[in-house]
Amino acid sequence: MRRRRYGAILLICGLAATATGSARAAPTFEPGFDRTGGDYASLAIPRPRPRLCQDACLRDDHCLAWTFVRPGILGPMAICWFKNPIPATRPSDCCVSGLK
Repeated sequence: MRRRRYGAILLICGLAATATGSARAAPTFEPGFDRTGGDYASLAIPRPRPRLCQDACLRDDHCLAWTFVRPGILGPMAICWFKNPIPATRPSDCCVSGLK
């Protein structure tokens, strides 16, 4: 019985540590800004929705920031650029950017 209690305590502590370790500020969403540089990957987005780019960055462990380029700027489809390191923002109507 004592082993079970000890194991349960470890499990609870492990969950608390995981929850604490993964806590971050909410990701940002920056309409009208480009983050130039720091690109390590890009992804064609089938629909012109910046949230798809943001969601893809959130799922990528290496991604620290992202920029969604509207369709018609770099080609017929929207493009999502994953960033690491985090570049500075600059105002631009072409894009929506954000931090993870």
